[in-house]
Amino acid sequence: MKKGLLFLLLIIYCNSVSANWFGRDKIMHLGASSVLTYWSYGISKNILEQNSQQSSLTAAAFSINIGLIKEYNDRYIKKESWSWPDLVYDAAGICLTFVFINNVDFLEKR
Repeated sequence: MKKGLLFLLLIIYCNSVSANWFGRDKIMHLGASSVLTYWSYGISKNILEQNSQQSSLTAAAFSINIGLIKEYNDRYIKKESWSWPDLVYDAAGICLTFVFINNVDFLEKR
């Protein structure tokens, strides 16, 4: 119940903010965060030899931090606005990558 209410409030807030939710920039955010997440997961799992859970946390933290640094750069260095939709697309890219990783792991275990 609390999660549903929080999600509803987030949707209402995002709709009240005038921002462009669709466009080439958003696809670039989705793709870049997917690539960064997959790459950092592979480095963490195969080279650093961490388990799957640690690799997932490392990859998600790395990718979302890159997105936050990019938005910080846009806001304070380029003097543009902070874009919440960009961060939402970054998070969606991370989620899609983990769906892909989990499905690949499932197929390899068969």
